[in-house]
Amino acid sequence: MPSDHAIMFFALATGFFLISRKVGLLAFAHAALIVCLPRLLLGLHYLSDILVGAAIGVMLSILLVPLVSRVLDARFNQDRYPDYLVYPFLFFVTYSFATMFNGIREFGGIAKTLIKQIL
Repeated sequence: MPSDHAIMFFALATGFFLISRKVGLLAFAHAALIVCLPRLLLGLHYLSDILVGAAIGVMLSILLVPLVSRVLDARFNQDRYPDYLVYPFLFFVTYSFATMFNGIREFGGIAKTLIKQIL
């Protein structure tokens, strides 16, 4: 039911907002006008899908951004991990965001099908 696009883009916008209000407001405008409005107008989602997705994304970001930033600061600022380990990991994460986690979704769909066949 909730729009996965709304969840992701509003979560990202909230993360930006927590860092910089100006950039965050721009990101919220982008999420609402460029990402979600066309999905609503094209009939891909109902308004409730967008609103629930936006609420989930904002709540997840508010809960997880402080936790993730603390973990990343503790892990990567101690010089325990050289750059050749950090940058590929961050590339994978940003690539996953750019492709809306399609690889992970496809793997999950295949795993679900296999489990149904086994059971």
